[in-house]
Amino acid sequence: MAEIKILCVGSLSEPFYRDMQAEFLKRLARYARLSVVEVPDEKCRRPSDAPAAVKKEGERLLDKIDDKAYNIALDIAGVSPSSEELAHTVGALIDHSARLCFIIGGSMGLSEEVLKKCRLKLSLSRLTFTHNIARLLLLEQLYRSFKINEGAPYHK
Repeated sequence: MAEIKILCVGSLSEPFYRDMQAEFLKRLARYARLSVVEVPDEKCRRPSDAPAAVKKEGERLLDKIDDKAYNIALDIAGVSPSSEELAHTVGALIDHSARLCFIIGGSMGLSEEVLKKCRLKLSLSRLTFTHNIARLLLLEQLYRSFKINEGAPYHK
Protein backbone atom coordinates (compact mmCIF):
# COMPACT_ATOMS: atom_id res chain seq x y z
CA MET A 1 0.00 0.00 0.00
CA ALA A 2 1.25 3.47 -0.84
CA GLU A 3 2.34 5.84 1.89
CA ILE A 4 1.42 9.51 1.54
CA LYS A 5 2.44 12.22 3.95
CA ILE A 6 1.02 15.72 3.87
CA LEU A 7 3.46 18.03 5.58
CA CYS A 8 1.93 21.40 6.49
CA VAL A 9 2.81 24.67 8.11
CA GLY A 10 0.16 25.53 10.70
CA SER A 11 -2.87 23.67 11.95
CA LEU A 12 -6.47 23.68 10.81
CA SER A 13 -8.08 26.66 12.49
CA GLU A 14 -11.74 25.66 12.65
CA PRO A 15 -13.62 22.47 13.61
CA PHE A 16 -15.33 22.24 10.22
CA TYR A 17 -11.91 22.10 8.50
CA ARG A 18 -10.83 19.32 10.86
CA ASP A 19 -14.09 17.44 10.19
CA MET A 20 -13.54 17.64 6.42
CA GLN A 21 -9.95 16.50 6.78
CA ALA A 22 -11.07 13.54 8.92
CA GLU A 23 -13.65 12.58 6.29
CA PHE A 24 -11.11 12.59 3.46
CA LEU A 25 -8.55 10.71 5.56
CA LYS A 26 -11.20 8.06 6.23
CA ARG A 27 -12.04 7.80 2.52
CA LEU A 28 -8.39 7.65 1.50
CA ALA A 29 -7.53 4.92 4.03
CA ARG A 30 -8.51 2.17 1.59
CA TYR A 31 -6.00 3.45 -0.97
CA ALA A 32 -2.99 4.59 1.05
CA ARG A 33 -1.51 4.99 4.49
CA LEU A 34 -1.96 8.72 4.81
CA SER A 35 -0.63 10.97 7.53
CA VAL A 36 -0.83 14.70 8.10
CA VAL A 37 2.14 16.25 9.89
CA GLU A 38 1.89 19.85 11.05
CA VAL A 39 4.72 22.17 12.00
CA PRO A 40 4.10 25.47 13.81
CA ASP A 41 3.76 28.61 11.75
CA GLU A 42 5.66 31.80 12.49
CA LYS A 43 3.85 35.01 13.31
CA CYS A 44 4.93 38.11 11.41
CA ARG A 45 4.42 41.45 13.05
CA ARG A 46 5.86 43.40 10.12
CA PRO A 47 6.32 42.59 6.43
CA SER A 48 10.07 42.87 6.96
CA ASP A 49 9.84 39.82 9.29
CA ALA A 50 8.57 37.57 6.46
CA PRO A 51 11.91 36.26 5.13
CA ALA A 52 13.07 35.19 8.60
CA ALA A 53 9.68 33.59 9.30
CA VAL A 54 9.72 31.62 6.03
CA LYS A 55 13.25 30.47 6.82
CA LYS A 56 12.23 29.29 10.30
CA GLU A 57 9.15 27.46 8.95
CA GLY A 58 11.39 25.94 6.28
CA GLU A 59 13.79 24.61 8.90
CA ARG A 60 10.88 22.94 10.69
CA LEU A 61 9.69 21.38 7.43
CA LEU A 62 13.19 20.20 6.51
CA ASP A 63 13.37 18.32 9.83
CA LYS A 64 10.29 16.32 8.75
CA ILE A 65 11.08 15.75 5.07
CA ASP A 66 12.02 12.20 4.12
CA ASP A 67 14.75 12.35 1.46
CA LYS A 68 13.73 8.88 0.26
CA ALA A 69 10.16 9.98 -0.48
CA TYR A 70 9.06 11.67 -3.68
CA ASN A 71 8.59 15.21 -2.37
CA ILE A 72 6.02 17.49 -3.99
CA ALA A 73 5.67 21.16 -3.07
CA LEU A 74 2.39 22.99 -3.40
CA ASP A 75 3.60 26.18 -5.00
CA ILE A 76 1.83 28.91 -6.93
CA ALA A 77 4.54 28.72 -9.62
CA GLY A 78 4.13 24.96 -10.05
CA VAL A 79 2.43 23.01 -12.82
CA SER A 80 -1.35 23.12 -12.69
CA PRO A 81 -2.64 19.78 -13.97
CA SER A 82 -6.20 18.73 -14.65
CA SER A 83 -7.71 16.16 -12.27
CA GLU A 84 -7.08 13.45 -14.86
CA GLU A 85 -3.44 14.51 -15.27
CA LEU A 86 -2.95 14.56 -11.51
CA ALA A 87 -4.50 11.09 -11.24
CA HIS A 88 -2.09 9.79 -13.87
CA THR A 89 0.88 11.41 -12.11
CA VAL A 90 -0.12 10.11 -8.67
CA GLY A 91 -0.71 6.62 -10.06
CA ALA A 92 2.64 6.56 -11.86
CA LEU A 93 4.52 7.89 -8.83
CA ILE A 94 2.92 5.33 -6.53
CA ASP A 95 3.86 2.58 -8.99
CA HIS A 96 7.51 3.70 -8.86
CA SER A 97 7.82 5.10 -5.34
CA ALA A 98 5.85 3.78 -2.41
CA ARG A 99 6.19 7.07 -0.50
CA LEU A 100 4.92 10.48 -1.52
CA CYS A 101 5.17 13.66 0.52
CA PHE A 102 3.11 16.74 -0.33
CA ILE A 103 4.38 19.92 1.32
CA ILE A 104 2.09 22.88 2.01
CA GLY A 105 3.63 26.13 3.20
CA GLY A 106 2.09 28.78 5.37
CA SER A 107 0.69 32.12 4.30
CA MET A 108 4.14 33.31 3.17
CA GLY A 109 4.96 30.26 1.06
CA LEU A 110 7.87 27.82 1.19
CA SER A 111 11.55 28.53 1.64
CA GLU A 112 13.97 28.01 -1.24
CA GLU A 113 15.64 25.25 0.79
CA VAL A 114 12.36 23.32 0.98
CA LEU A 115 11.60 23.89 -2.71
CA LYS A 116 15.03 22.50 -3.63
CA LYS A 117 14.15 19.22 -1.85
CA CYS A 118 11.06 18.78 -4.05
CA ARG A 119 11.10 16.99 -7.37
CA LEU A 120 7.75 18.42 -8.42
CA LYS A 121 6.08 21.75 -7.78
CA LEU A 122 2.32 21.55 -8.03
CA SER A 123 -0.20 24.38 -8.19
CA LEU A 124 -3.81 23.59 -7.34
CA SER A 125 -5.00 26.69 -9.19
CA ARG A 126 -3.95 30.15 -10.30
CA LEU A 127 -6.24 31.38 -7.53
CA THR A 128 -4.88 32.02 -4.05
CA PHE A 129 -6.20 29.88 -1.16
CA THR A 130 -5.63 29.84 2.56
CA HIS A 131 -3.44 26.94 3.64
CA ASN A 132 -6.54 25.41 5.31
CA ILE A 133 -8.42 25.34 2.01
CA ALA A 134 -5.31 24.21 0.10
CA ARG A 135 -5.00 21.21 2.41
CA LEU A 136 -8.63 20.21 1.90
CA LEU A 137 -8.37 20.72 -1.88
CA LEU A 138 -5.29 18.51 -1.96
CA LEU A 139 -7.03 15.77 0.04
CA GLU A 140 -10.07 15.93 -2.24
CA GLN A 141 -7.91 15.79 -5.36
CA LEU A 142 -5.96 12.83 -4.00
CA TYR A 143 -9.24 11.02 -3.33
CA ARG A 144 -10.46 11.97 -6.82
CA SER A 145 -7.16 10.68 -8.27
CA PHE A 146 -7.63 7.26 -6.71
CA LYS A 147 -11.24 7.14 -7.89
CA ILE A 148 -10.25 8.13 -11.45
CA ASN A 149 -7.52 5.48 -11.49
CA GLU A 150 -10.00 2.90 -10.23
CA GLY A 151 -12.56 3.86 -12.89
CA ALA A 152 -15.16 4.72 -10.25
CA PRO A 153 -17.99 7.15 -11.05
CA TYR A 154 -16.95 9.76 -8.43
CA HIS A 155 -15.26 11.83 -11.14
CA LYS A 156 -17.62 12.98 -13.90
